[in-house]
Amino acid sequence: MRLKDRSHYANHMLNELDSRFRQFISLNTTALNRYFAKTLRDKLMGDDHAENPGLITYLDEYFEKAVARNKERACGNSQKS
Repeated sequence: MRLKDRSHYANHMLNELDSRFRQFISLNTTALNRYFAKTLRDKLMGDDHAENPGLITYLDEYFEKAVARNKERACGNSQKS
């Protein structure tokens, strides 16, 4: 979708993004399943340093921040008689 005025700045930006997307697809055809939508957006927009954490990384960070520091929780391996 483009604006009616072909020389409008927004149209130039959209054309540039379209070009980057087509180039990315052609260069990464066999590896497309490795990319999340946000990762692809960041690459096309030029923000390559932003990454999506993997599930294990996310769970580890959640455990450290929310579970391990919570003094109301006890370890699961303790047995009470």
